[in-house]
Amino acid sequence: MKSEISKNNGRKTGRFAVTLLIVLLLIAFVTTISVTLGAIHVSPDEILKIIVNKASGSDLFPVTWEQKTENIIWNIRFPRVIMAFIVGAGLSLCGVLMQALTKNPLADPYVLGISSGASAGAVSVIILGWFSFLGGYAVIFGATLGAAAAICLSLSIASLKGRITSTQLVLAGIATSALFSATTNMIVYGFNNGSDKTKMALYWMVGSLSGATWSRVKYVFIVAAVTMILIILVSRELDVLLLGDDVAETLGADTRRIKLLIILASTVLTGVVVSVSGVIGF
Repeated sequence: MKSEISKNNGRKTGRFAVTLLIVLLLIAFVTTISVTLGAIHVSPDEILKIIVNKASGSDLFPVTWEQKTENIIWNIRFPRVIMAFIVGAGLSLCGVLMQALTKNPLADPYVLGISSGASAGAVSVIILGWFSFLGGYAVIFGATLGAAAAICLSLSIASLKGRITSTQLVLAGIATSALFSATTNMIVYGFNNGSDKTKMALYWMVGSLSGATWSRVKYVFIVAAVTMILIILVSRELDVLLLGDDVAETLGADTRRIKLLIILASTVLTGVVVSVSGVIGF
C-alpha cells in the first residue's frame, strides 16, 4: 500500500515538473515574440544578443545594431514584457488566495474591494497630490494604503459577533468595491479642471504598462517574490482551508492566522501591482 502511494506521489511530482518545464518554455517563447512586436522590427537573434550583452554588462556579441534599437529593446519593450508577466502572476496569485478565503472559484482581487481601494488611493495621489514628498513611490504608497483601507472596511462590515463567514465577506466586499469605485469617479470628475493630472489619472485607470521601467520592475518583482514564498510556505494550510473552516479547525489549522496572512498578502501585492499597471480586470 505504501509503495503504491509513493509511486502515485512520484508520478504527480513528475507530471508537475514536466508541466512546469513546458510552461517556462512557453513563457520564454511568448516573451521573445512580444519583444519583436512593434513599430520597428528587430530580428529575434539581435534581441537575444542585446539582452545577453546588457544582462552580462559586457559585449559578448559584437554590436552590429544602432543605439536606438538597443534602447527600444532594453529600456522600453523588455521592461514592459517582464512587468506584464509579474502583473499577471501577481493577480493570479491574489485570485487563488481570494478563492481559498471565500470558497468561491470565481473570486478575484475585486471581490473584497481591494483593487477598487487601490485604484481610489492611486487616483487620489495623482490628482490631489497627496504624499508628494515620496516622489515616484507616492502612487505605490497611495495604492497600498487604499487597498488596506478597503480590506479593513470589508472586514468590519462582514464581522458579525466576532465571526466572519465567506458569504458575509463576499457581500461586504461587493459593497466596499462599489463605494471605492464611486469615490474614484467623484475624485476624477469632481476635480476635473482640464489639468494634466486629471488626464493622467484617466489614462492610468484604463490600465497600461507604458510606465514600466527597470526600477519599477525591481521592486514589484521583490514584493511578488516575497509574497509567493510566504504563500508556498503555508500551501498545505491553504489546502486544508478549502475544506471549510470547521474541518480546518478540527484538523488543527489556525484559520484566523491563515486568513490574516491571505488578507495581508493580497492587500500588499494588489496595491503594488495596481500602482504600476492601473486597474486591470482579472
